[in-house]
Amino acid sequence: MIKLKEKGYLIAVNKNGLRFRRIFDCSIDEARLIEAECRAAYARGDTYSPPIKSIGCNKKVTQKGEITHQEALRIASKALPDYVIKRTQSTLRSQGVLDELVDTQHFIDIYQSLFGKYTNATINSKLTPLKKYAHYLKETGHVNEVPEMKLTNASSSDRRRYFNDEEKELMRAGLAAQGQVFCDMLDFTLRTGLRFPSELLSVSERNVRGETLHVVGKRGKSRVVPLSETAKRILDDYPEGFKVTEYEFREAWKLVRSAMGLEDDREFVPHVMRHTFATDLVEKGGDLLAIRDLLGHDDVRTTQIYAKVTGSHLKSTIAILD
Repeated sequence: MIKLKEKGYLIAVNKNGLRFRRIFDCSIDEARLIEAECRAAYARGDTYSPPIKSIGCNKKVTQKGEITHQEALRIASKALPDYVIKRTQSTLRSQGVLDELVDTQHFIDIYQSLFGKYTNATINSKLTPLKKYAHYLKETGHVNEVPEMKLTNASSSDRRRYFNDEEKELMRAGLAAQGQVFCDMLDFTLRTGLRFPSELLSVSERNVRGETLHVVGKRGKSRVVPLSETAKRILDDYPEGFKVTEYEFREAWKLVRSAMGLEDDREFVPHVMRHTFATDLVEKGGDLLAIRDLLGHDDVRTTQIYAKVTGSHLKSTIAILD
């Protein structure tokens, strides 16, 4: 639909659950071209960005849409990466608004609820896909504006928490007291760097090929992790996997963390096991590119954040020049 308004031509398209409503200061021929391109894009299930900037939108379009987040995400899955859809869906579900009508107030509430609850790095990992989804809603006409959701200053220190030698022994003893399987999961992760819970809880002897473990990580990306003798011995005791739920492991972890007096340490979470794996390798002279591959990172800069290079390691490295 094209209508002449006081400021220009109003172009409105509603197709396949996608809505576009903008006013353009342009000629009628340009307006017809924009409408045709938009209809064609929506017919394919794609988003549409007009070739010229709009000067506004019709007042009938409100900040509260006429579609639920669940339905909007289903449509958005044709245009946005899978990880954006899954993470956003999880965030909206945890806030109890997944089946409610799209409302910009939801984004404001979620944004405000993250602070004081998560680390800066975790906040950013939740906000990044949420912002992409919010901008998609604006592009498709479901909301007028995207609320400001600034990413935090996630310095490298945000994810540098790892076990020192004393903490390793305390964790081993504490988890063993809750059940030997918990201690074995700790030791296995410290020797493989698997992610908890997705990778660790899905491992079994079926994933073993000779001396290596085949792991399917984030976004279905596969990698190969060589098994140390200790890791092989542990896995031999659990040929069908560890048979422990995420909840059971987290509860055991919380009990040990509390016994160690670390209940207020927000960084002391199961991910520390993987972080410690990377840190130990770097401190013992491991190559960052090799560690990157073991962890399944796409960018070595991510590995540098995980792997804390200590002063002693730097000193041993520079000693090569002598």
